[in-house]
Amino acid sequence: MNTVLFVACFAGMLALASAHLCLISPRQRGSMMDLNKKGSNDCILMSGPCGGRASEQPMTYLMAGSNTSVILQKNLDHWVQTTPGYFAINIMQGNKLTEIGRVQDMGEDALYLYTIMGMIPATLSGPAVLQASYVTMNPNAPAAFYQCADVKIMPRMNTILSAACFSVVLAIASAHMCLISPHQRGSMMDLNKKGSNDCILLNSPCGGRPLAKPMITLMAGSNASIIVQKNLDHWAQATPGYFAVSLMQGSITTQIGRVPDMGEASLTLYTIMGMVPATMTGQAVLQATYVTMNPQAPAVFYQCADVTIIVYTYATGKKMTMKIFFSTAVVVVVLELTSAHMCLLSPHQRGSMTGLNTPASNDCILLKEPCGGRPGEEPLTTLLAGKNSSIIFQKNLDHWLSTSPGYFAVSILNGSSVVKEIARVPDTGEKVLHLYTLTGLVPSGINGPAQLQVKYVTKNPDAPAVFYQCADVMIK
Repeated sequence: MNTVLFVACFAGMLALASAHLCLISPRQRGSMMDLNKKGSNDCILMSGPCGGRASEQPMTYLMAGSNTSVILQKNLDHWVQTTPGYFAINIMQGNKLTEIGRVQDMGEDALYLYTIMGMIPATLSGPAVLQASYVTMNPNAPAAFYQCADVKIMPRMNTILSAACFSVVLAIASAHMCLISPHQRGSMMDLNKKGSNDCILLNSPCGGRPLAKPMITLMAGSNASIIVQKNLDHWAQATPGYFAVSLMQGSITTQIGRVPDMGEASLTLYTIMGMVPATMTGQAVLQATYVTMNPQAPAVFYQCADVTIIVYTYATGKKMTMKIFFSTAVVVVVLELTSAHMCLLSPHQRGSMTGLNTPASNDCILLKEPCGGRPGEEPLTTLLAGKNSSIIFQKNLDHWLSTSPGYFAVSILNGSSVVKEIARVPDTGEKVLHLYTLTGLVPSGINGPAQLQVKYVTKNPDAPAVFYQCADVMIK
């Protein structure tokens, strides 16, 4: 029988002992057991750079010059309000280490899932290591925790298409930055033109533009997606700068996201994921800054958007009361009590996957057979024929019935045809946001592109019959 791991509802502040970190997608080196248990041995690796675990054959492919989504879990919490730490994602190749993403530890509960967007350097190709680190900044805890995944970076093409549609027009003079979503204060003209006047604001903290009426709502405790444009580039290889996103409320400024400037072309769009602090409510200012680190250019460019942060309370029947969070990227539809949800974390499901810490995420309610209606993608995960593979998915909402319990099934597809079901586990009423880890044997005799499908069969007459997710894989 497959082992079912389930997450207890996210607990409060934990232990005075040590913090833990697990890297879920791409999958960390070695074993990854007890993800739903605080204090898992597989999440407490403290030897840099990779927790002391040996390198493995790369099974995940990343595209140079493209954004990638990394999912990690804070398995135990050791946040200190006076000196908050952070989570960082790095790409290591040879002796070179490049940070591609960072989020601040805001005191989220144990077992919290973070989705961090990072841009793979356009100059890299071949085998590399993706490293996740949890820097605690707590004198009473270990200084840092490490996890690594072995990956292969595919080379950059002449024209790069990524989640953020990169242009290939190079910079000439000075750097500019516009905040596209949420919409910056004031006008935003000539976005397709290098050197737009609306993108060269130098006065801290908001470019000198006055406060505006908030038109965007963010949800406390939820991820928000922010899109900024490098309108003109002034990257310096010796001292590369970065883009940062912060939330300002009164005298408090909290950085929620950062991506490095890797020398991308003028008019490049960056999508930065940031976690809205759970303790914030009311009117606030979302600030984007471009810190050039170039002595020949202005030091910092500023843009701001005025936002409202809210908390929404939603009751899921008699079982529990949860808070549902909305962000600029995902407006979560509060569904009736008849809906279950499911998301596929590893390998990464087709399309977007936001709101993982939020019951009723839109990205987890896909009903169309066989893959939720989402189109196929380039396979970036490799499975080995005749070998076991580990699959991690989340019950985003629960619809278990004791009289007719459903199940989760994992299958290998060839187009719309099921080649073989490789794993199944019953739904035994685990709570909302529970994680399941299943191991399935990839069939022998398969070679080439395929689909890994996970479905949640509810067997509940008052709920949708089946929920679907797929990941495009390469079987060798």
